[in-house]
Amino acid sequence: MENGKQLAAEYLRSNKIGVLCTVTPQSTPHATLVYYLYEDEFMMYFVTKEQTAKARNIEANPNVAIVVGIIDEPVTAQCYGKAQRISGEGVIEKTNRILSRAHEGNYHWPPILDIKAGDPAVYQIEINRVQFYDEREVDLPENNYVEFEVQR
Repeated sequence: MENGKQLAAEYLRSNKIGVLCTVTPQSTPHATLVYYLYEDEFMMYFVTKEQTAKARNIEANPNVAIVVGIIDEPVTAQCYGKAQRISGEGVIEKTNRILSRAHEGNYHWPPILDIKAGDPAVYQIEINRVQFYDEREVDLPENNYVEFEVQR
């Protein structure tokens, strides 16, 4: 289990884009790509604008899922948790870190910067459950799959 947890953490840390799923006030799913920053203990951060659909959805219902996977790689991490907007000391630095990471290796900046939907807002996702599949590894339990709860 610990090996699977470590592999999932390394995979999330080594990537920077995922599909964030929120729930609308009408209880329908809403999915969107986000650039994220992974930090230890299964915490992720992303930047959006305060008047986007995802921001409004999170304010109404903080339960989210984020899926990280790469097109030609047989690995995926499905993470579930709660998102909340963060403020105060360190938010500008966190915003800059997220945007700089998103821009690494790209000729463009993240599209969220061009959207006219209010001021930037940083959200933290506290991941509480992970489903991780890695076909590259042979020492994960059952069919290269592991599922675990994150203990805080």
